[in-house]
Amino acid sequence: MNRSKLNVLIAAGVSLGLVASAVATENADMTFSKPTNTSDATVQVFFDPGPDVSVPIPAGTSAEGKRNRIRDALRAAGYDVVDGAAANQLTVQFLRNGTGVRFDPGTTGELRDDVVGASVAEGNLGFQGFFEPFDADRQPAIFTGGIITDVGELSVQISAQELNFQTEGPIICQALFQRLAPRAPQYGAQINYAGDRLEVYFDPEYTVTQGGIVFGTTSPSSGCFGEIVLPGEGGDACADNGCGGGPCNFTNLVCKNGGAKLISKGKNSTPGDQVCILDGDGNFVGCATVNNRGKWKHVERNVGPGPKTRTACGTTMTTSC
Repeated sequence: MNRSKLNVLIAAGVSLGLVASAVATENADMTFSKPTNTSDATVQVFFDPGPDVSVPIPAGTSAEGKRNRIRDALRAAGYDVVDGAAANQLTVQFLRNGTGVRFDPGTTGELRDDVVGASVAEGNLGFQGFFEPFDADRQPAIFTGGIITDVGELSVQISAQELNFQTEGPIICQALFQRLAPRAPQYGAQINYAGDRLEVYFDPEYTVTQGGIVFGTTSPSSGCFGEIVLPGEGGDACADNGCGGGPCNFTNLVCKNGGAKLISKGKNSTPGDQVCILDGDGNFVGCATVNNRGKWKHVERNVGPGPKTRTACGTTMTTSC
């Protein structure tokens, strides 16, 4: 299948996402197919944190033309963007460490889009709402879902006809889940069914060079999306060990691979606040920024075996590595 690529380089950052080039960067790719919309449509690129970008896509736009429109819109929003190696590629540079990247193809009827990054640990693909069961040519619409890791690609396509033209989001996601979830562990991933979306959790050991989401539909309805969270949330982002003053919840402390990674996570917290993480002796470890969905995560690497205690949001948790 011919596909066009939108390469998005994501880097550690501050403020609205722009940082000095001396800070280490992370890479991500977005791949999208030619739009099939027969009337003007809009796609959206969401950055968390950072300004979101909406891009008009006229009917009949080519893959390269779409790349150019997205490139120009991102530059106008203040992002550092350069063209990629191919005519259908571009690179967005110097975004905040741990940035979430989401692509919504809107009503463009694209068979397939990818959002991919190195060392990615989680992502989502979704189909929200009801989808027109026929494409622009009045053929049964196709719904695409899958994952990409260093092992390779696992993806499937389901037609509206296979769903008996019952094309509500949860039904589409359930059908994709049934085909993807049993094989996902072979690719270093776990897929959870969450109604109108699939939650994907990657083992970073399987996403050293690439880890991402495959999604799309030829239906002219909106509601399809794919997103990833790039690595590096928390850590050095705290200024003066500061913490926010709003509601904050520490909900999970997990150790992986015998101490290779220690992950502190929370939710239902105040977006934009910084959450301080302390060790068992009360020493400052680092902090994480709460995203727009009220969630935060801090990752420590190579902490070693044994019990580990962390305190955040006034809550203390202990786990064993």
